[in-house]
Amino acid sequence: MKIWWNLLLVCPAFGACIAAEDAVPSTTWSADIATKFVRRGMVQVDNDVLQTIVDTSIPVRGEGVVSANFFGNMDLHDDTGDAWFPDGSAGRFSEIDLTGSYSRAIDRFDVTAGLTSYNLPRGNLFPNGERGSTNELFASISTDLSGFRPEIVMHYDYDEVDGWYVNGGVLRAFPINEKFSADVAVSLGWSDEDQSFWNYGVPNGFSGAGFADLQGTGRLFYEYDEHTTFQLLLAASTMIDDGIKDWFDVIGIDSNQFWVALGASWSF
Repeated sequence: MKIWWNLLLVCPAFGACIAAEDAVPSTTWSADIATKFVRRGMVQVDNDVLQTIVDTSIPVRGEGVVSANFFGNMDLHDDTGDAWFPDGSAGRFSEIDLTGSYSRAIDRFDVTAGLTSYNLPRGNLFPNGERGSTNELFASISTDLSGFRPEIVMHYDYDEVDGWYVNGGVLRAFPINEKFSADVAVSLGWSDEDQSFWNYGVPNGFSGAGFADLQGTGRLFYEYDEHTTFQLLLAASTMIDDGIKDWFDVIGIDSNQFWVALGASWSF
């Protein structure tokens, strides 16, 4: 993971070297308390967690934006419940993701490509084999369409998994007044067999390739001032593929999840 800590330092510095004239970097930091941690339909931690994101970006010469992103999930209890992650991480990060990306507009579309490193500090304790760290290339494309924002994201893990995960969805934003706004979104994931083994532990004998997680979210935002926003998230997900759902029954994890998150973000 050391190379990715270096990436977080190098990416903004690289962006500064190719930054557009008079460009000013922007940073957003958010912190949320969530009732659980769910990723791609798998409940990683079925207990309270603290999730923090730091995102820094800078416009570059020509066109586009270079960004560096940190995501950390901290368990607030040693007991992870009926979940994927092992117990015993209270007060420590149980997942750290580091991302570098480049985004730009092409005609009516917004396109992003980048690289993410997923790191699990206690991944050696997983019951279905070690899940220490791995790396994914990703690319996304989105656009505005009559008030809706459809997006498709393709992930290819070239490292430990050698597999694909694809997610498509649509978001609709709703301005309420000067202070409040909201949005709702729905998405559907597709996983190949290699990704299903890595993400869910699905072994041979189960149909691991197919539509994976169907997820819906609703968010409410309150803009306290020009730098500070408070947010409330309601989210639910369910697994679609029968083979993956059957495997969830075997390992005693619910394939239907609901969670709530409350937090704040600061931009400067």
